[in-house]
Amino acid sequence: DPILTREFEEDKGGVIFIMADRSLSTQFGLNGFLSRDIVARALATIGFSGVFFQDSTGLFIFDGQYRYAQVQPRLGRNHVVNCINRYSSSELVSQADGFMGLAKRAVANLRRMSIVPVISDFLFPNISDFVEALVAVKLRHDVFVVVIDCSFLFDLPEVSDGWVNCVDAESGRSILLSRGDFKKMSREVSDYQDQSIKMMQG
Repeated sequence: DPILTREFEEDKGGVIFIMADRSLSTQFGLNGFLSRDIVARALATIGFSGVFFQDSTGLFIFDGQYRYAQVQPRLGRNHVVNCINRYSSSELVSQADGFMGLAKRAVANLRRMSIVPVISDFLFPNISDFVEALVAVKLRHDVFVVVIDCSFLFDLPEVSDGWVNCVDAESGRSILLSRGDFKKMSREVSDYQDQSIKMMQG
């Protein structure tokens, strides 16, 4: 009988699938520098680290309204650059059912255990649902979070009025704050992020 030779190509690199937050809260900034720019820099740092170790990099962009867009994992520096550009420009047209639905969509095409970095400011009103979704992803993949400390963006100027009318960018809800509460906004944001981190550690 003739000799039958079979050739296999083994993919030795890992998969890094980055979940990057592009909620409305990331659109705010100071002196032209947005919170979203910090997310993009973190995305670039992780993505190019993957290039160095010959890992494939993919991207899952999401927002607080459970909309998303994704880029399938591929190798190469140019692909990471494409992911960064897509983060800034992609339209989030697909819709999921809550944060758990987002998490399921994100990892649906990951056939083996992958590294899943989650980059976010964690300023969701229903943060416990988001943390619960990440715990579900962690059952099969290595998840680590990058918390964007954006409390400095809420260092708001002094106001002369006793009451200030504010609008929540995520929910669209209007709220009337006293001058004292308005001044403490930065501290409130920092405390909320600290609370989110403790929930994930627990």
